[in-house]
Amino acid sequence: MAATKAAKAGDEYLDLVAACPLRPIVTAAAHGRALAMAGELMDRARLSKEAADYLDVLASLIEHYEATHEPVAPASDAELLALLMDERGVTARQLAEATGVVGSTLSAVRNGKRKLTREQVTQVASYFGVSPVAFLSPAGTP
Repeated sequence: MAATKAAKAGDEYLDLVAACPLRPIVTAAAHGRALAMAGELMDRARLSKEAADYLDVLASLIEHYEATHEPVAPASDAELLALLMDERGVTARQLAEATGVVGSTLSAVRNGKRKLTREQVTQVASYFGVSPVAFLSPAGTP
């Protein structure tokens, strides 16, 4: 039974690789496909270890492409959250009510004292209509 479970987990990884191969991203079209796959994975309620590992590598490939093809200094989680909140004109309280993320957590993120969890990234990104990948950059570390 354990072998069957391991085979299914390996199948999920291979299915992900078949859908969006883990190769260097060199075109805007490949970048778009990679962003779509990353967004789809981030939208899942739970990720298997294999899917999480795949997402980590995919995020690295996306980051490398963006650093070399779209050289814009990445925003930290604090800067990105502040920008999105200011653009939308929402307060931390309103965002907390809409996303279910605790207000004190949002304040800590906005002040650069902590990062959002994967689930929180999904909730906040969904609320603002942005890709969850925006919150995955190393610049997002407090």
